[in-house]
Amino acid sequence: MEETKSICVIGAGAAGLAVTRHLALNFPDDNITVIEANHKVGGTWLEKQHYDLSACYDHLITNTNKDDTQFPSGDHPKMSEVWPNKVSHHQVMEYLDSYTLHHNLEPFIRFGCTVKAVSQTLEEKWRVVWLHQGIECQEEFDVICLCNGHYTKTFVPELPGKEFFKGEIIHSRQFRNVDPFINKNVVIVGMGTSGGDISDYLERSKKLKRLTCCTRKVEKFKTWSQHEEEQEGFIQKMRTLLGINNSFKTTFKPMIKCINKNGQTVYTDDSFETVPDDVIIYCTGYQFEYGFLEEEIIEKLNLKPTPQCITLYQHLFHPDIKNMFFFGTCSVMGSVFPVVDAQAAAVCRILNGTAKLVSKENMLNDMNKFNIMVEKFKPAKPLMVNPREYIDKINNII
Repeated sequence: MEETKSICVIGAGAAGLAVTRHLALNFPDDNITVIEANHKVGGTWLEKQHYDLSACYDHLITNTNKDDTQFPSGDHPKMSEVWPNKVSHHQVMEYLDSYTLHHNLEPFIRFGCTVKAVSQTLEEKWRVVWLHQGIECQEEFDVICLCNGHYTKTFVPELPGKEFFKGEIIHSRQFRNVDPFINKNVVIVGMGTSGGDISDYLERSKKLKRLTCCTRKVEKFKTWSQHEEEQEGFIQKMRTLLGINNSFKTTFKPMIKCINKNGQTVYTDDSFETVPDDVIIYCTGYQFEYGFLEEEIIEKLNLKPTPQCITLYQHLFHPDIKNMFFFGTCSVMGSVFPVVDAQAAAVCRILNGTAKLVSKENMLNDMNKFNIMVEKFKPAKPLMVNPREYIDKINNII
């Protein structure tokens, strides 16, 4: 990049903070603007009182080691040595606050600004429109860094017969603690990270009447039968797989088929409980949400809800969307912090001219291979990456 560019970062969560910090090392401060809807940094790690769409529940701790759940580069403070190896979301927020303070990132951030539209001008600049205290504002930038996360738009599958269900249906994002579920029959749908964690928490509380965990993993076990010993073996395998440790009235079921006319939850093996359930909690993840982008741009991203998918080169670039970068879109087998840090450094190398992307043809070929893989093998998590392998790859090619 021969001339200094004006750069807009949308979002001041973990990704946005990492990007802003790297940009500040490479470009004049006046060329960097961060737009954040909330009044604090932190994004998805913020508590409910600061962020209506927060996915943090009271007992939430990271499922990654403390050393990995922080940004690797720079002289910023590390997480406290007295903190446990798996830190709480409160401690992650404390760390992000210290990171922001240490690198003096707040002056870049315009808080309380909700982005309404991002569109390309005839001059190939990006026009960003946002609301601040009810007033519409807009500005043009050369570069857009999208760090708005993908934990805002929930994914809840269609449930046939939902109109017959007399209880409550919620998404895991609405879950906070055990209190609303005391002495109730609860079904957890989905046994990913949040499903396993919430199930374990509810089971340990021993305050429910009945807890049912339904997951596609049930159908993978061939030991299921009416024999008591084989059922017990199956249950132990599921407990180990999901990290559920306590002994309680937990039942493992395949996925929900429908709600029958009696209001009972029916599973794909046609089993159901005599007493209808009180609550169904969908732990079924989220969808990418770029509602402020033009439809023409959205179509190029090949967004899919099941499984959540977006097609980009190295989960970061699109050859037909110039000077727009998509941070934090990949799922990580570990902590996302080192990944977004490496992505931020890679984008800075592109922007300051010290590195170049591969040709458009190579990028499109790579993206086409990804689409073919998704269509052929239908992986449950097509965007999953090994962090070390992914970081090594983008460091080598960019």
